[in-house]
Order: sequence, then structure tokens, then C-alpha cells
Amino acid sequence: MTPMYEQDMLKEIARLYFIEGEHQSVIAGRYGVSRSQISKLLKRCRAEGLVHITIHNADTMTKDLASQLKMRFSLRDVIIVPTGSPDVGYADTGKRVGDQAAAYLKSQLRDGMSLGIEWGTSLYHMIEQFRTDRTYDVDVYQMHGIIESSTLDVEGSALAKRLGNLLGGRAHLMQAPMLVESRELKELLVSERKIADKLEQAKHVDIACIGIGTNETGVNVLTRAGYLSEEESRDILRMGGTAMVSGWFIDRKGCVVQSSANERIIGVHPESFKSMDLVIGVAYGREKHQAICSALRGGYIHVLITDEETARGVLAEAETTREAEEIPLDTLLMIYERMIRVRKLDERLEQLFTKKALYGTTHLSIGQEASSVVPGCALEAQDQVFGTHRGHGHAVGRGMSSAVFMAELYGKKTGCAGGRGGSMHLVDVSKGIMGMNGVVAGALPIAVGAALSAKMKQENRVIAAFLGDGATNEGAFHEAMNLASVWKLPIMFLCENNLYGLSVHVKRSTGIDDLAARASAYGMPGCTIDGNDVIEIYHSIRRAREQVLTHGPVFIVMETYRISGHSKSDINAYRTQEEIDLWISRCPIKQFRKLLLRERLCSDAVLEQIDQQVAHEVRDAEHAAKRAEVPDTATLMEDVYACTNPEE
Repeated sequence: MTPMYEQDMLKEIARLYFIEGEHQSVIAGRYGVSRSQISKLLKRCRAEGLVHITIHNADTMTKDLASQLKMRFSLRDVIIVPTGSPDVGYADTGKRVGDQAAAYLKSQLRDGMSLGIEWGTSLYHMIEQFRTDRTYDVDVYQMHGIIESSTLDVEGSALAKRLGNLLGGRAHLMQAPMLVESRELKELLVSERKIADKLEQAKHVDIACIGIGTNETGVNVLTRAGYLSEEESRDILRMGGTAMVSGWFIDRKGCVVQSSANERIIGVHPESFKSMDLVIGVAYGREKHQAICSALRGGYIHVLITDEETARGVLAEAETTREAEEIPLDTLLMIYERMIRVRKLDERLEQLFTKKALYGTTHLSIGQEASSVVPGCALEAQDQVFGTHRGHGHAVGRGMSSAVFMAELYGKKTGCAGGRGGSMHLVDVSKGIMGMNGVVAGALPIAVGAALSAKMKQENRVIAAFLGDGATNEGAFHEAMNLASVWKLPIMFLCENNLYGLSVHVKRSTGIDDLAARASAYGMPGCTIDGNDVIEIYHSIRRAREQVLTHGPVFIVMETYRISGHSKSDINAYRTQEEIDLWISRCPIKQFRKLLLRERLCSDAVLEQIDQQVAHEVRDAEHAAKRAEVPDTATLMEDVYACTNPEE
């Protein structure tokens, strides 16, 4: 990619995003790259002076954010204020949000109306900022029972009285607890005439003002107030209850969860909000991104009032959720199963080599399960994969079984290469596994040859060639990239940048920060993605597949990390434990599992069953491999050379 072309592309991306208001995911699809790469390019536009953002543009940017939220969630209106100074803390943001919420509520008030009010800090700020020079003939209803709070002025009854006084109207309080000990006690209380009347009237208010709570960590306002135990809150989280609307627990899709806590709440059910004339949601804060997104997806809010930072977080949350849901569940579970398989295989191999139960060497994929496994799952059955010396995940990602894998490591006849290849030469042509290669960058020219064959035969087949960051400094890499570009071949070069070429950090061996920039020298698209993010990798590979079939090669750098050493003899003397621990906390399997549970795409029981099933499978594969037959030495020279005539 020439510098001039690159500048033109950056300008066009900036125009699409900042002027046309296109979503980053839409722009990513247009250029055949990942959403995160578009984000990085937009930052680069600002760094290189192609885009200048000054204070008078802030209103335009918030309007753009508001427009995106309105379209995404079919909202009636969205009001976004600038996020307050981080030096002051959330109180500054709260006052700004509260001021706009008060102004909006005031603009909607008419004599004869009925208002409903929930409780919480956001609504407290709204009422504190409310200013009026007239009175209104209105009724203000407390929308749920009383909850004891260390900050009594944010409690529902206090807010209802305060708002009623400010407006010169009438406050109607609900003389009952918000959460009681049992369902039977709740039914008894709500059958009492005064409480029943208040609930019924609160269900039919003209305007409801609600806050949004979070239970994403298993800790929520009811836990802190002593109404729920931490164990019960965690149980609700396991059921999917990650957010709260008017005290009711909802899941990420906005559905009210079937928990015992929800059965004991005295208050207006969230479903009632859908039939009200106007529901104003007032919320802000980093911890509320997912909760606000859930409430919006549930359709409980007509108008959202928040700050800029929170608005961006909600949109990002919605995008992640959408991208995960676009992948079929059986594919997601297949990916999880294969990631678990290669992890358990590698962990067992590490033990076996340490005990000298196996000989030779091996290069483990621990920590790189997403970058090594997901591409094979995202490709089509007819596509082919060429792997590296660290190729366990490349083979397993294409469907290699534990039994065949383990037999090969034990050098047995039932192994994928008849026991002759070992760790660095896994192969199964029937699954499109064209072989791993122990030579750094050695497979790339071969992969280019396969891509040339696919093009000449006009086959709907894509070649995926894996490489490490160290391979980008090899001549074979540049020769392969150049030929693939010249001939417009259907090949994707997949670089697993785990930061180290054996013991040398990439910054010591390479003169550029972004390896993907090397693609520009050969006129092909290049991008860098999160190599530990299953969803981003999957969609990037799917987009890249369409790109290479129609326009030629692409170069994708997946940033990841190997937790284990380079090989079995590596004692990790060149890395700090702090660095390793940091990447352990970013484990792709743990992140993916958390996503599946958080999005309610499957249950913990399903994933636990996969864990147990694969563990038994790996154990059985090892036992079978030990008992399997060794290759006959008389066949040693077979399969050394390929020939077209079997009689030769």
C-alpha cells in the first residue's frame, strides 16, 4: 500500500465515521478488517493531524452518539452530557446528568399528570437540580416499597416526597418494604387495600423516572443494604441476573429472571413500563454499561439520559453482544470444546515431557488457544491450513481428535502421521490440515503454492497460513507475501504475535511497532486484532475469507501470548513473573467462558459437561496411545516421496 493510498484510505475512514456517522463495524466490513483495527486507524487519523477535534465539536459528537443509541434501541430520545472531570469523581457527572434529567422532566410536565419515581443516586441528582417557579397539579407515586439505605435521601419515599414538594403536588407513598422474606408474605401485603391501590396507581402513571442497577459482579444495592446475602446475589448472577430495573433482576437480554428475590419484591413490575406513556431512564457510570444495555434491550425505557463516557460504553457493549449472537450456538460450543481440548492436551504433554515419559521436543499453545483454534473453526470444510512448529491448536482447531493426536505424540501407528511426524508435523489432509512445519516461515511458500493451485483450478478454496512474529523477519515470509500479492491468491497470512521469538522480544527484533504495517509493502490489507478475543477473531476470519476469494491475500496479526516456555526446555529466564501473570489474567478460555455465560448463550452446566467430557477423552486417548502398535520399521521409507504412479 503506497503512502498516498494509505492517506486516502485514512481520510475516507475518518469521513465515514466522523461525518457520515457510520458504525465502526460497518466501516470494518467495507474494508474487510476488524472493528478494533478501524478504531486504531481512527486514533491514527487524530495522531497524524487528519482529524482535529475541538471543544465546539463536542455537541456534534454527543448528537452522533445519541443518534446511534436511538437507532440501535428504537428510543424516543437520548440526552447525553459531557462526562465530568475525573478529578472530581462521579459526583460531577451525576450533577450534569441530573441537571439535564430535571430539565427534560420539566419540559414534559402538565397539570393533571401522574408521575412515578424509583430510587437511587441518579434520580437524587435529578431532583436536586430541579428548578421551577410555578406549581403543578400533579400526583407523585413511589413505585416500590421502602428500602433502608445508609443514604436516606436517595431512598424512594424520600425522593417521592421531595419531588412532590418541589412541584407543589401530592406525594403517594407505599407503606411496605421493597423486599420481604417470603413470597407468601409479599402476597399477603399486596392484598392489603392501601398497598394494592398504590401499586395499581403506580402502574398507570403518565411519566415514570427510573434508575438502573447492576449485579454484574454478584454484588448489588440490595446486598449492600442487607436485604440479600452475597450467596443469593451470586446465585442470581448464575441465573443470568446481571442488571436491575426498579429493583427487579433482569438478564443481558432484558428478560426478568426467575429468581426467588424477584418473587418477593413489592413494586411495579418492569413489564408495566412498556405500556406507560413515558419512561425516563437516568443512569451513568462505568459499572452501568452492561446494565443500561440490558434495560434498553428489554424495552423498558423510552428516553435515556446519561453522560458521554457511559453512552460510548453502552454502544460498545451492544456491539459485542450483537457480534456474539451472530455466531451460531453450535459453532460457539465447538470453539469452546476445541479450545479446552488443546489446553488439556498441552497441559498433559507438559507433564509427560517433564517426567521424560515422552521424548523429543514440543511447543505448547497454552495461552494461545483462541488465535490457534478459532481460525480453523471459522473456515469452510474445503479450506486448507498450514501450521507452524507451535501447531497443536492449528490441528485441533480443524477437528483433529485427541486419540489421533496423542497416538502421534507417542509415535504410534494410529497417529495422524503414522507415528513418524510427532509434535511439529501433525497432518490430516482429509480435514484440510496440510501439515505443521518445524522451520520458521518454512510453510509459507508451500501455502502460496497451494493457493496458486486453488486459483488455477478455480476452486472455492481458501488457504490459511499460520506464522509467528519471528517469521516476519524471514526471507520466505517476504517472498511468499510478494508472490501472493502479485498473483492475487486466495490466501490469508495469520500471524500469532506472542511477543517473543524464542527468548527475543519482538521490539528487539523488529523496527516497527505494528507488524500489520508490513502488508502495505505488498499492496494487501493488513490489520491487528486481539488474539485472545474469540468473537473478534471469528468475524475477522469470516470477513477475510470473502476478501481473499474476491480480491486476493490479507495479513492478520493476532496479538496473544504463550504462557508456557518456547519449548519443553525453556525455563522462562527472560520474562518476569509479573508479565506472565498479567497474561494469565487475560486467558482466552476464561474470557470466552465468561462471555458465553454473561450473554446467557449457554449455561454453566453445559460448559462444565464439555470440560469433563474432554478431560475424560484426553485421559482415554493417552491410555489408548500407550497400548497402540508401533510402526513397522520395514515401512520406514514409505511416504518419503510423493509420486503420481504408484508402481514407480
